[in-house]
Amino acid sequence: MTSAPFLHPERWPIFLGVAVALVAWIRLRRARRARWEAAIGPRAEDLLRNAGRAEAARPWLAGAALVVAATAVLEPLGPDEGLSAAPRGADIVVAFDVSRSMWAADVLPDRLGAAKSAVSALLDVARGDRVGLVAFAGEARVVAPLSGDMAAIRGMLDELDPSSVERGGSDPGTALDAALSLLASREGDGAAVIVVTDAEEATVRWSEACRRAADARVRVDVFPVGTADGAKIPLPGGRAFVTDATGADVVSRARPDVFAAGVAATGGRILAERATDTLVRHHREVIVADTLAAFEKRRGGSRTPLHPWFVGCALALFMIEAFAFRSRKP
Repeated sequence: MTSAPFLHPERWPIFLGVAVALVAWIRLRRARRARWEAAIGPRAEDLLRNAGRAEAARPWLAGAALVVAATAVLEPLGPDEGLSAAPRGADIVVAFDVSRSMWAADVLPDRLGAAKSAVSALLDVARGDRVGLVAFAGEARVVAPLSGDMAAIRGMLDELDPSSVERGGSDPGTALDAALSLLASREGDGAAVIVVTDAEEATVRWSEACRRAADARVRVDVFPVGTADGAKIPLPGGRAFVTDATGADVVSRARPDVFAAGVAATGGRILAERATDTLVRHHREVIVADTLAAFEKRRGGSRTPLHPWFVGCALALFMIEAFAFRSRKP
């Protein structure tokens, strides 16, 4: 992978302005010369001959000065200073919901199984990245620190269920804080948290944690595995369901919209399409792209800015053009 020679190559249209300015300047000089010849009369040809090559060089000096100044606007960069030729990959933390409502079967085989399949597919394509795993319900527990050993992480993922944490309920804000603590020592060029949840509720702590993620420049995305229609929550054994205080069966419904504001604050989004390859496509289209952009920014920051030299050269050329031949100016 090669780095761009300019920090802001998108500013290239300035050269169109340079061309217009140079053409206008040359036409203005020709008009002045025509007026000067008309005023001087027959002696004009002898005087112009005395001006010689120096006068002929002035348009070239002005043009060179404009081109060099325009190049400075693009902010040229020096060579890399010891950086690798490839990005360091992304550090990704998956915050995985293991609340009892993940047993609901509004998706097949159930929310827990569907979520595991999606994350497992992500692990298949996260080569070159490091992945961490956090399990959460009413509290959060770090299951796996950031690691490139996808087989080991997949083994831990397979073992997740509502018994993985002690406190029931759902507190995605606690999970996000745990994920951010793992990313505090990140080494990759990209950093992301993917919250895999049935999206029943988002607490005040979720909003606060999203603000902390935004401050740390960590993107947070939510992958909801439940549906709006919802389903009853089976108890272990599958013969009965969770009931409320009145004895009625509880129906767990996904409400991903309650996560939207916090996610948007970090530059993330709700991954609304429920498919096994949703996280795979998100990795390819977003996480990889963000990682490459961060790598280019880091590379650009490590390269010596050359635009001060270009500015100095342009000023020198302008001064030569303006003053060196003043005494010979027609």
